[in-house]
Amino acid sequence: MIPRSRWLIKVCTTAVRRYSAHTRESSVIAFENGTNTGNLDELLPKLKNMISHLPKKSLPYYKQLVAFDECTSQNCTYDSKTGEVIGGVEGFWQSIHKIMPLYDNLIHTGELREERMDSLISLLRNGLRIYRYELAKQNKNLDNDLHHSLKSTKVYLIKALRKITDEILRFPTLHVSPAGISNIFKAYKDLDFVEEAVQFWEQGKSNNRLKPIFDSEPVLGSVIQFLVDTGDFDMQEVRDLYDHIKVRKAKSNKGENDIHPDLVVGMIKACLVKGETSVAGELFQRITSDVCKECEHMNKVPTPKMLSYMTNAHLSFIAYSPDIATSSMFFESAAKGQLPYPTPLQVNYVKPYMVKLWQTTNDLNLVQNIWERTWEYNEIHHRSNSSMSSSLNDLFFKIFFSKYPRCTPDGIKHLKQVIKTYSKVKSMDEPFFNCLLTNSSCWSNSEVFHTIVKAADLYNFPKTNVFYRCCLKASGSLTLKASEIIILVQKLFSANASMGYRKIANADWLAIRDATINSKMVSEEKVDLYFKLWKKCSPYFANSSNYYSYQREDTKLNAAYSHIFNNIRKIDADNLPLDQLQFFVKDHHIDLKVN
Repeated sequence: MIPRSRWLIKVCTTAVRRYSAHTRESSVIAFENGTNTGNLDELLPKLKNMISHLPKKSLPYYKQLVAFDECTSQNCTYDSKTGEVIGGVEGFWQSIHKIMPLYDNLIHTGELREERMDSLISLLRNGLRIYRYELAKQNKNLDNDLHHSLKSTKVYLIKALRKITDEILRFPTLHVSPAGISNIFKAYKDLDFVEEAVQFWEQGKSNNRLKPIFDSEPVLGSVIQFLVDTGDFDMQEVRDLYDHIKVRKAKSNKGENDIHPDLVVGMIKACLVKGETSVAGELFQRITSDVCKECEHMNKVPTPKMLSYMTNAHLSFIAYSPDIATSSMFFESAAKGQLPYPTPLQVNYVKPYMVKLWQTTNDLNLVQNIWERTWEYNEIHHRSNSSMSSSLNDLFFKIFFSKYPRCTPDGIKHLKQVIKTYSKVKSMDEPFFNCLLTNSSCWSNSEVFHTIVKAADLYNFPKTNVFYRCCLKASGSLTLKASEIIILVQKLFSANASMGYRKIANADWLAIRDATINSKMVSEEKVDLYFKLWKKCSPYFANSSNYYSYQREDTKLNAAYSHIFNNIRKIDADNLPLDQLQFFVKDHHIDLKVN
């Protein structure tokens, strides 16, 4: 006879193994196809009761639990002060890819409680942050047509976040804290997924099981910040919500300093956007100097998390304050860096300040001063990267060329001074010239174009395909000869081949199109060149569908082009020198259509 206790354990273990195997299979399918596994919910109470008294090590999914916890322990952090990733990035990415299959297997076990779910969400959100950090270090552009591990990682992270969001709403076995839900909203904000965030908010608020979590301070703070950035919010509703929480704190004998910092920062941003600067100032004092005094009194130091809230609040005054004097004061103190919390001059906060400064003063010198000092700060603190260069320089040149919309001696003189200043602050880089080429096209000046391209060659920085695409696009505003355009196309294809491209990407062809038939200075010579390039290049398009989609777009420019496409075989392109195509993969079906 088997003792009853041993018999019960054996039965429970067998049942759970069967259940776990079925769940594992179903969950993997669910992650791939997004199908519903909710038909197992009837078994959960019985299974939970059966295994509740079993030792953890005897559970059939014990090893998966251990593996899950090991994955979340590999989480990295991003130091906002230095801009560096803390922790092993390689182990972090391995954990990112291992954890979702484990999550699928454990989803109905009841083991994914708050701590585990919060850790999982934190891991995925940090994945998005570190993805951006890794992307910023790349020297090449991640085109939609190019397979790249970073691109596939982003797709994976988005898919995982969407899956978790959906299943938090559907499955009672998943338990998430306000911090976890708050992190989901922050991830959606990072991704600019406004509609999905709003939908998640509305569904969570109407779910009786989740409503208390969605009503919590961290979640409300994240939602308010999200709404502020979209510009779609009612200040009175935000104020009423904040006042309601203050009253609730007072009833529980807690002061305003006990309100969650996420909510305080959200309220600061909302007040600044709506021009309530004095209220924002009071809240800022509460979250910075009052907290520092309290820590000093208790002989403590503010936690890194608390310091990050102070940083966010400070930078918000730079970006969101409608008062230029206030923004300038906070910018100056941040640039000096003599505060008890980090004040990195992050581009996403400096750019709104530059726009505000230009719109208010129309003084390019003031804007240029902020631009230069932001670069100086980030160079000194080793925070500069190509992503920052693309973003900050593009805005600066947009403002510069709105000041000088036409090519004048003053404009040329000032532009030379800008280039000289930039070269002293940091080494010349491709994004700077890409932004300059793109924005200077409004001058439609061939001499300026050639001077910029020559300067880029003299500085001898590594050039990717993006540089030559920008050259081609900019050439569309000029009366370049066909021979000059062909040289740019050759250089573009050479850059592509050296970067591992084996097809002509969509961005490549759009640049060629802008240089020829979509040119502002379109000519018979450019049209003739375009169709010769079409005959030569179309067998190497990234997708066979492009062969037809490009034709549809081209005939919208000029209906007569359809006649040329119908007679493409008659075009002689043998004298077009494009030896670079030998490195690309040919589509023989399309080749038969054009030859």
